[in-house]
Amino acid sequence: LPEMMGASLVACVFWASAAQKKHPWLCAVLAAVSTAYLPLASIRFTPVMAGCALFYLGAAWLDPRPWREKIRALALWLILLVAGVALMHAYQCSRFIGGFSHPVGDMLFSNPKGAWLALADYKGITNIYPAYLWLLAANVLWLVRVPATRWYALGALLLFAGVLITSTMVTDWKGGSTLGGRFMVVTMAVLLPGAAWAWRQTTSAARWALLMLAGVSIGLLVWQLFLLPGLGGN
Repeated sequence: LPEMMGASLVACVFWASAAQKKHPWLCAVLAAVSTAYLPLASIRFTPVMAGCALFYLGAAWLDPRPWREKIRALALWLILLVAGVALMHAYQCSRFIGGFSHPVGDMLFSNPKGAWLALADYKGITNIYPAYLWLLAANVLWLVRVPATRWYALGALLLFAGVLITSTMVTDWKGGSTLGGRFMVVTMAVLLPGAAWAWRQTTSAARWALLMLAGVSIGLLVWQLFLLPGLGGN
């Protein structure tokens, strides 16, 4: 399943966006390659690719350095990104008619209820990872209370909203025969900085609630690992 790779690539883009002032050339290459590779990991990550590109560009816009210091690294990022996307599209077209492995036009927004089910149903993300709601609330709080990092929190929440709209409003919102909520996994890593900030700001009761919810996830995972041999999995 491609979600772990997708989450890792998105995390690389978000890190590169935040660190481009210190490492402009490294961040330009890392962000471009990670962004362009997303649709190869899964065609469902095409909207995520667009969102990551906009996020990196927005972070560059907010960078207080003069444009003459930023423009060359941004030009390299743009050239690599365009080349990577073109290569990705050519590869997809060589394998699938129209460049898509799924009938995207027929699937997209075919089941709006799926967005709610992906969060609230027993096969949704909050069943296997109930701490996800804590992470979302933490990023909303971070967005409101810390203007200096508001751009990052907003980007993480918009990524969540974009994936929820484009990946779960389909008939196959469950993601097949696997642990529930896998389509939302791609958003999880970039929600962690907001949770880390909230951990230091909230009460001890809220911190214990997060630990309890995370413990539920660990317990469910261990239980599933014990069940796999009986289910014929590997």
